[in-house]
Amino acid sequence: MLNGLEGQARAHSTGYEVVQWIDHAPDDVVEDAARLAGRLVTDAPMGELSLEAEHWDAVRMRESERESIDRGRIRAATGARHIGSGRLVASTEIGVPRSQPQIGYQWDTLVDPVHRGHRLGLLIKIANLRLLEHELAGMEAVETWTATENTHMVAINEAIGLRPVERFGACEVKI
Repeated sequence: MLNGLEGQARAHSTGYEVVQWIDHAPDDVVEDAARLAGRLVTDAPMGELSLEAEHWDAVRMRESERESIDRGRIRAATGARHIGSGRLVASTEIGVPRSQPQIGYQWDTLVDPVHRGHRLGLLIKIANLRLLEHELAGMEAVETWTATENTHMVAINEAIGLRPVERFGACEVKI
């Protein structure tokens, strides 16, 4: 199933290349990875929640990477680099506890709005699953959460075989 989806994604994503890493983003993409991380709370559909943009830079990204390692987590990440500009324009991460490597937890996935429509979200999520399959042969499952309003990510998750097992809500109050 993933082979067919990956082929479709690659056919729509000409002009982009996949970049992967474990634990530490390569120096040539760390600033872009940080920029994407900072956009997550404002770009991902979250319904009526009003979230403020976060400042992320290479220093904060490196601190986050160190914290993951210190907490005993492996960070498997995959991005898409736009060949024409050399910029990382999409990224996804899965965290895996070293003490329980049979389960991974999907963290951020984001495609820069300018580069949407090329199936980069699908491409990088499949590539990241393959990276984990290669690096952590004993992994059995990945858990994630996605806002129901984020219809594009819900569709990607369903296409790659993720299935809803529970629902929860978020509330906001202005003080």
